[in-house]
Amino acid sequence: MVKLEFFAVDHWLAERSKSARHNLAHTSAHPVSISDLESIASGENHDDFLPSLLSQPLDYPSDFAGLPCLRKKIAKLYSDDLPFENVLTTASGSLANFIVFYALIGPGDHVIVTSPGYPQLQAVPGSLGAEVSYWKAKANDKWSFDPKELEGLIKANTKMIVINNPLNPLGTVLSDAELRKIIEIASEHSIIVFSDEIYRPIIYPSDGDGYDTPPSIISLGYENTIATCALSKSYFLAGIRIAS
Repeated sequence: MVKLEFFAVDHWLAERSKSARHNLAHTSAHPVSISDLESIASGENHDDFLPSLLSQPLDYPSDFAGLPCLRKKIAKLYSDDLPFENVLTTASGSLANFIVFYALIGPGDHVIVTSPGYPQLQAVPGSLGAEVSYWKAKANDKWSFDPKELEGLIKANTKMIVINNPLNPLGTVLSDAELRKIIEIASEHSIIVFSDEIYRPIIYPSDGDGYDTPPSIISLGYENTIATCALSKSYFLAGIRIAS
């Protein structure tokens, strides 16, 4: 029987949110309302936004993986070449992460996870019986990650490398070159690279003179990759309960 590790951070936040006057470490912005969505709707279908929303049947989905029209839109956010059949929609980013681990990781597997990091990404593989090693950020070098240390962590039974890009809680952003180095290392051993990219759509300044969005791991040419994302952090739509 799988026994998941207690997820203390949510309970800690829930308890202190009752008395705290200010939250200086919130991971989301003020939530968007349906009225807000209507006001920013654009294009030919603006006037049809609310009628279309109100007429949606609250039935079971026709496809267990999610509405094909939605999955096609999500696929295009990554690449025109990504088949929508490769997209699975879920009710949250945490659920999407859990599904990845539950489907692919078990006793006898070895998983490498970036550290520090989001507790779920570190705890679930171990709860499923896998051995977990931590690829630790270097505090004395702007919380960067050394690819040589990653290579040193790989074992014969290493099945997955787990990253969170941009990284929660540090804010570290792995660049295109750094991601490609991870893929190069993983491909030599046929290791899955799983990237939680829930903060990726947020735009980050680059040297003060431009704005770059870090590339998705699935856009870099290595087939053995998985990415998850959700509407909660970057789009402030946690209540819609959609992730992929």
